[in-house]
Amino acid sequence: MVTNLKKCILLLLLLILSISTFGQKGFEKISEVDGVVFYGKWSLTKKSNKESPLILCIIAHNTNNYAVDCNFVITFYDAGIVAESSELFNLCIKPNKKAKGKKKGLCLLSAELTNEQIKSDLFTVEINQTVISKTETCKKQVKK
Repeated sequence: MVTNLKKCILLLLLLILSISTFGQKGFEKISEVDGVVFYGKWSLTKKSNKESPLILCIIAHNTNNYAVDCNFVITFYDAGIVAESSELFNLCIKPNKKAKGKKKGLCLLSAELTNEQIKSDLFTVEINQTVISKTETCKKQVKK
């Protein structure tokens, strides 16, 4: 009876761990600056429509043991030439936490590039104009 309970607990722990790591499936590391690691993942805007535009979602992971103000620009390059740049992102990320997804405005749809250009070997993404600074706390930002 005790061994069955141990097996059940072990199985439950494995299930929980697999679910928690599944959330970042398909994300690739773009860069790392001063303890903040940037990951990105391209996906279709409409999963049921293979012709829908691709959208890039970013995760900014603060690996520091203190909060940081993080400013950066996402730049798309086609054949080594700047094709498009985002507005300046300004995030406050708590220690050992991640900023991610649409709620933080970290999903970008290219207005200039086609899916074929994005899928090309000549296409690259960079995180530029990055400034990371230590801050005491992250204040709640008021939505406008």
